[in-house]
Order: sequence, then structure tokens, then C-alpha cells
Amino acid sequence: MNFDANNPFGEAKEVGKMCQLVEDHAKEKIREAKIDIIVSLLKNGASVDLIATSMPDIPRTMIEELNEQLKATI
Repeated sequence: MNFDANNPFGEAKEVGKMCQLVEDHAKEKIREAKIDIIVSLLKNGASVDLIATSMPDIPRTMIEELNEQLKATI
């Protein structure tokens, strides 16, 4: 990043963009981890209802799809 005396906030905008990228990446990693947890719970006999109630930020349809995919591989 280069400092431009005519645009002193330019660097702050670049830092803001980098922060947003890092935040987005962290959110994606958290989502991936939750999916791994859901798959593990389903493999161990947890019901779709229990998981949907316990993880309300994950759409029930996604949990159902993961459950169907898991059943198809067994």
C-alpha cells in the first residue's frame, strides 16, 4: 500500500477491504466446521430436529440434504 498525501483515507480503505476479506474467510471456515459437526452428529444418530434446534443459524433444508447425502453413501 502506498500512502497518497492527496488521499489520506485511501490506505484506510485498503485496510478495511483486507479486514473484510479476513472476516469473510473466517465465516466460511466456521461454516465448514459446522457442516463437519453436523455430519458427525448425523453419523452418530442425532436427529435432524435436534440439530436444527441446536444450530438455528444453519438452514434446516441444508441439514436435511446432508442427512440424505449421508444415507445415500451408507
